[in-house]
Formats: sequence, structure tokens, C-alpha cells
Amino acid sequence: MTASDVVWLYGITSESIDDAQLAGVTGVAGEPVRTVSSAGLAAVVGSVSLSEFGEGPLAWPPCTSTTTGFGLCSTNGSR
Repeated sequence: MTASDVVWLYGITSESIDDAQLAGVTGVAGEPVRTVSSAGLAAVVGSVSLSEFGEGPLAWPPCTSTTTGFGLCSTNGSR
């Protein structure tokens, strides 16, 4: 990670997942993902270029429901 990188959060899970289980998994910029663990939880993250991805959230399509009951929504139209 360099000074021009930021950390992209992919998800939060139990601490039982580790970097070995994520071997070969890549993120939005093709970067390897890794875990950051604390208090029984693990964040699955990757380092991406600040100039390419910025600090704001990605623009999601309008709210949609999934079969699991979770929805994806955009709060603004920017990336």
C-alpha cells in the first residue's frame, strides 16, 4: 500500500476466515484481498488507487431486492 492508495471494504464476517482462505481472490482493481481482524470480526479489504476509485461510495443501481431479503441501494449518483 502506498500513500496514494486507500482501503476498499468488501465485507465483514466472522474472524474464522483468514488470508489463506482468500488466496487467489482479487478485488475490484485486481488486487489481492486480505482480512483485518478485531473483536471476533474480520473485515475483507483490498488496497486500491485513490485517484481511480476516490473516497466516496460507488454508485449502485436503484434499490433492488434479492432473494435473501437484502437490498442494494445508491445514496448518491457519484462514484
